[in-house]
Amino acid sequence: MAKCTVSIPEPGVARYTITEESNTPLLSVRVGDYVNISCVNLNADNRGSFTLTKTYTKWNGASYDQYFEVENEDAVAQSNATVASTQDFLFFRSEKKSLYSNSGTPVILAQAGDLWKLSLPATTQIVSRQEGMAAYLQTRSVVGMAADIPSVTEQAAGTITATSSLTGTAAINVPTPLIDFDAYDPSSYPGGDGATWTSIGTNAHTMSVNAGAPTFNAGGWMEFNGSSSYKSGSTTTVFPSGSSVRTWMALVWCNAATGSYQVPFGYGEGVATGRLDCVSFDTAAKPGVSGFGVGRHIASAVTGQWVCVMGRLASGNNFSNVEIFINGVSTAVSGSTGTINTSSSTTMAVGDESDSGSFFTGRVMRAALWDTALTNAQIDQAFQNIRGRVGL
Repeated sequence: MAKCTVSIPEPGVARYTITEESNTPLLSVRVGDYVNISCVNLNADNRGSFTLTKTYTKWNGASYDQYFEVENEDAVAQSNATVASTQDFLFFRSEKKSLYSNSGTPVILAQAGDLWKLSLPATTQIVSRQEGMAAYLQTRSVVGMAADIPSVTEQAAGTITATSSLTGTAAINVPTPLIDFDAYDPSSYPGGDGATWTSIGTNAHTMSVNAGAPTFNAGGWMEFNGSSSYKSGSTTTVFPSGSSVRTWMALVWCNAATGSYQVPFGYGEGVATGRLDCVSFDTAAKPGVSGFGVGRHIASAVTGQWVCVMGRLASGNNFSNVEIFINGVSTAVSGSTGTINTSSSTTMAVGDESDSGSFFTGRVMRAALWDTALTNAQIDQAFQNIRGRVGL
């Protein structure tokens, strides 16, 4: 039978940790959903209707480690309350009305030769909408299509048709990163200030405080003040180098432009062709990638908000071959080019470039590195997997 423990990670916030119930994970629950808590074994101040502000679910090999958080000024700490009924916690997602909400417009799946076609209302998230962008021809795999989508066509009455090969599958597998420093995951960072930060990727690696005093926020991220950083020891076996393909990710928040480069995540040595600043913000706080004497960034600054920056090197070892993805979307970059890390000795840093000098001011929740070139669908799925943490 499930148990619920209520803790107070910070004033005004209640965390409900659900244990001993591996067959009912909170995988479908996300930030912004509503929960009605009526469990009679919980203190009256811990019951009620709330909006979810944070969710966490991870398979530990035998069951799920999982919790959700809500704003509750009256909450009190409580341990191992028995959850006797599936009605004790009810989750709801508000319906967002659109032109098609009440018309019952169906989704149509049809086979045409060696292709399948999915027809659905144009309000679906398969159409990427951003400020200043048209509604059509912005294809993305947010609806879970793993195969490439070669065409998206506007049809009559506000319907679009997406066409893909029959080999497509709804299951998009994102491989475990080679290196994965995740402050949101207690098995990577245990909490408190100044602790050892451990990679939970396939290659074990650790970092310790290198400069200043980075601080840990109970929301699951590290705060860097422009003179603090974490850094690993030198190694020759952990990181890809030379012409090796690779993909990287950082979920970060840049406070503001400083007039200098800021590097929340990078590795390599500070000699020519020796450093890869996987994620950097240029002098105007435009995110992108940089290295020794090289910088390639998007056209617009991103400050005062969470952003997931990913980079992919699918071939060669030049910065001109790097593709940048902002919140899962491939985004054009410009700037200088040069050779990417071919160093034989490598260190990694979070909060600064690996050989010091470009300190970051802001937050870092996760920094990860794959020794493979993820597909567009995998990159989008990697973003989907973590966007709920910060409400992106």
